[in-house]
Amino acid sequence: MSDNPDDGLARLSPTLAAAFLGCSASAAWTLEARRGLREAAEPVDDPQAALVVRKGHEHEAACLAGLRKLYGDSVEIPSGPLMARFGATVDAMDRGVPLIYQAALTAGVWLGYADFLLRVEDACPRWAWSYEPWDAKLARSARPEHLLQIALYGDLLGTVQGRAANQGSLMLGTGELETPYKVEAFPLHEVRYYVRRAARRLEAFAADLPTGLMPEPCGYCSKCDWSAACEARWEEADHLCRVADITKKQTRRLTEVGVSTASMLANLNGVRFAGIAPNTLVRLAQQARLQKQSAETGLGSLEIIPHQPGLGFDKLPLADAGDLFFDFEATRCTRAVSNICAGSFGKRRSTTKKASQFRVILTCASAPSGLMIACRRSMPSPNSWRF
Repeated sequence: MSDNPDDGLARLSPTLAAAFLGCSASAAWTLEARRGLREAAEPVDDPQAALVVRKGHEHEAACLAGLRKLYGDSVEIPSGPLMARFGATVDAMDRGVPLIYQAALTAGVWLGYADFLLRVEDACPRWAWSYEPWDAKLARSARPEHLLQIALYGDLLGTVQGRAANQGSLMLGTGELETPYKVEAFPLHEVRYYVRRAARRLEAFAADLPTGLMPEPCGYCSKCDWSAACEARWEEADHLCRVADITKKQTRRLTEVGVSTASMLANLNGVRFAGIAPNTLVRLAQQARLQKQSAETGLGSLEIIPHQPGLGFDKLPLADAGDLFFDFEATRCTRAVSNICAGSFGKRRSTTKKASQFRVILTCASAPSGLMIACRRSMPSPNSWRF
């Protein structure tokens, strides 16, 4: 691989490093697209993502305005070819400019565009001063990928000033108009060797790029540009992740014993595998079977669960005028109900009853289309609570 930073095929960046650590398939496909080995990811029309981007730009502008008030003289590096931007950045650093905006840094196969470089009165081998990377993040708290980013910027600074930056800072969002950001500083030496090891792993990965990777659902999916391609790949492969409510651990265990597709899971009957409870395996096979039938017929399929005395709807108390019913489209909403029943989501007007007198009954928790929760209150009046 070429060491020429202007070679677009060779570039590695903090953003790509975060993708690699989150999902190797995402990083591989991005590199393949850069090398012309696959089509680029199709842009997705996502109004919410567009809103986040717009808010991110507004936050960055607020951070820049705040830093200019504090540091006065500043230089904004104009867009253009990488080496021209890098030269302009180094020139500003040579002149000791207090604040450099949109700085371009590069070393070998790596490049990065730091939001801000701030001059600090801490000598380095090249000058009587040095620079630290600062980055604007809309998030309210720092995330590992944020620290990875400024640590890589800190190492790239070492190419120019003769040593890596000792410290980096994040300008995090607050959601407040008066103080739109808060600064959190990080001693980069505490993570430098982990970051360098991760960088070497990515370099080796890019130099010998694996092919035919099968993506897996993961925490990086919400940040990835390849979601549409992954969905198509999973659909084509009849991937186990298509089965509702299956976990990564269950998927891995089923694959180990040779059950590698949703259709194979749907056809299981009366078998047992170590590592998966028999009742869980029956439920997963039933779910896969219902989904397969629905896909084949174009109609919703259902199976009546055998009645077991004392379970299911038998758990419902007798009807009462004070009953509350909640019908949610996603199970994550059950947390809100738990808060309601614990007394932390509303305030009681009456102090004669306690929130512990609530009872919560999950009546169809296994249904993928929704969740019905019935809460029984012991208070006689439905106006005893307000939300």
